[in-house]
Amino acid sequence: MILVALSFIGQRALSAHAAAILGAGEDVIELDPQHTNVHFLLLGNLHNTHGSFALKTGTIAIDPDNGNASGKIVIDAASEDSSEHLRDAIMRNAILDVTHFPEIVFIPQTVEGDRDSQGKLYGRINGLMQLHGYIHEISTEFQGHLSGDQLVAHCTFLVPYVEWGIESPNVLTPQQIVNSTTGDDGLGTRSFQLFAYMLPVLRKIPPNLFQVSDLVEVTIEATGKVKWAPQPQARKVSVIVSPPAKATGM
Repeated sequence: MILVALSFIGQRALSAHAAAILGAGEDVIELDPQHTNVHFLLLGNLHNTHGSFALKTGTIAIDPDNGNASGKIVIDAASEDSSEHLRDAIMRNAILDVTHFPEIVFIPQTVEGDRDSQGKLYGRINGLMQLHGYIHEISTEFQGHLSGDQLVAHCTFLVPYVEWGIESPNVLTPQQIVNSTTGDDGLGTRSFQLFAYMLPVLRKIPPNLFQVSDLVEVTIEATGKVKWAPQPQARKVSVIVSPPAKATGM
């Protein structure tokens, strides 16, 4: 309960911070939900699960002077789709619990990197991710291309979802699995219920065929448009601020 309360307070503070400085002289990147792909890969012993989420909104404001960032990227958790209806019902209801946690939110805090003369850019973005009611620090490298005000970028990072408090598919009880699919287009069939109740035994079959990883790989491929702040033309050299030089010696 204390953690949930702290997460709520943190979310309100982050939202207020973003609202206070968003657009206050920064260069603003607006992502296009229709041309942004959020893919995930969950490795498993029997097979790997590929899927996707839909972006609801995405805005990042960057101060060109220091790399401080604000804004919000919101992913629709209920849009999870792995092209297998039964598996998706379990994922949405038993694992992500989209009824109570319908969104996955990323709040950018700092951006650093470089852009070359051809518009290719690379760097790192740091921020906070709200997932399943809790807030976690996260950092990822990105690559892309910037031409005028048109941005194309992508990044790949790992989410330790079990460490972050999300239920692992490896420990779901048969009743949790059955309940998660009941009423979902008639998926709670008798044959599936029998399979669910056999899972405790099936999980013990070497080499643990039904086990999946505690990490999920996420790849975001995004396009967007940069709204340049009203600055002298010389300020438009790059939307990304170069990282500070590293100190040498002891």
